[in-house]
Amino acid sequence: MSVCAVLESHVTESKLKSICKRIFGRWEWVSNTCDCVGGTRIIIGWNPDVINLMVLNKSDQVVHCFGQLCDSGKVLYLSFIYGDSYHIRRRDLWKDLIKHKVVVKDDPWVLMGDFNVALNNSDYMIVSSKVKRGVVDFQECVDEIEVVDVNYIGMQFTWFKSPKDGKGLRGKLDRIMANMRFIDSFTDAFAIFKPYRISDHCPAILSLPLIRKRIVPAFKFVNVVADKEEFIPMVKDVWGNKVEGYFMFQVT
Repeated sequence: MSVCAVLESHVTESKLKSICKRIFGRWEWVSNTCDCVGGTRIIIGWNPDVINLMVLNKSDQVVHCFGQLCDSGKVLYLSFIYGDSYHIRRRDLWKDLIKHKVVVKDDPWVLMGDFNVALNNSDYMIVSSKVKRGVVDFQECVDEIEVVDVNYIGMQFTWFKSPKDGKGLRGKLDRIMANMRFIDSFTDAFAIFKPYRISDHCPAILSLPLIRKRIVPAFKFVNVVADKEEFIPMVKDVWGNKVEGYFMFQVT
């Protein structure tokens, strides 16, 4: 693990430094405690030997970062999210993400965390015929910023509510989403949603397999033919043929 985000920690500012030092060790870390009321909502730690991470902006619901992988030099934007439980206040998050898309432009961007709302009604174990207003807001934001779920394995429903009167509720509130540039740049990336442990949310993991440098084969041919008198005239004759179609079709 190279980056770790802890959500809904409720750690007070006075204890934050000592706790982060104990958890992250020699890693660097940052939080949004200054933007929160009643404890820290997002804490992020990272291994500087693996990734250079720079915080761009933060609020009580999201921390935006820019990272560069030390081994490959690849860059990406990361947004760590803890959405508010009230759909009206979550609208500030959606506005923030839409604005941040302007910063990201065409670079890889991944968003991960607890959105505190499902993207579709089918993301709840008990499906309702009525679409919640918060779901519609989330859908409109996703359409605007043009992101999709990263391929994942593991738990489908990432959150559960303790049973009441024998009836529990499960839903997919935690997601790892990315834009198409991220999908194209990190083709082997996938998400893992582990089983519940001490939290009522599943641990969510984004895996970026080691990037292997592509070896470009050398162009080789029997160069002695270039010494033949008929070689250059023959090349000119063949390449001079008129072929209709797209450029790559003509070359082929």
